[in-house]
Amino acid sequence: QNISDAQINSQLDALNRDFRKLNADWTNTPAAFQGLVADCEVQFCLAQQDPNGNATTGINRVSTNVTSFSTNNAVKYTAQGGANIWDRNKYLNIWVTKDLTNGAAAYAYYPTSIAGLMYTVDGIIARYDYVGTIGAAGPYAIHVLWHEIGHYLNLQHVWGNSNAQIG
Repeated sequence: QNISDAQINSQLDALNRDFRKLNADWTNTPAAFQGLVADCEVQFCLAQQDPNGNATTGINRVSTNVTSFSTNNAVKYTAQGGANIWDRNKYLNIWVTKDLTNGAAAYAYYPTSIAGLMYTVDGIIARYDYVGTIGAAGPYAIHVLWHEIGHYLNLQHVWGNSNAQIG
C-alpha cells in the first residue's frame, strides 16, 4: 500500500519515543524488567542520501503488479516486484507491503540465523496497516516495528520462541 509520509513519520516518532524512554507507557513494563528500562540513545530517521550519494527522502515508493507477498523475501528484490536492499551497513531497510500471505503483521530475521545471507534478506518487512499511528490496525500496531527491530538486533522473545505474542 502506498502509505503517506505522515504515516511513516508517525512510526518514526513512536520508535524514537520508545527507544529513548519518552513513551508514557514505559511504566507498564512488567515489574521484573522495570530496572532494565533505559534510554537506549538510539534515534531513527529517514535516510537523506541514497546509496549512490543522491539526495533522498528516505522513502522508495515502488509500483508493483504483485498483489501480495509471502515470507519468501520477494519484496526485497526489484526483479520480483519489490525493491532491492540498500547497503545494510549504512541503512536499516524496512519494506512496507500491502499483504503478507501468511497473515503476519511483520517479520525480521535474527542476524545469527542468516549469517551467510545477510546481504540478501537483511531488513524488516511490515504490512502497511501495522506501520505508524495513522491507518493502523489497532492500538499495538505501532509496536510491531520495535518488536521486529529487536529481532533484527538479535533479541529473542523473553518467553522463548514458542509463540508469536507481541511484547
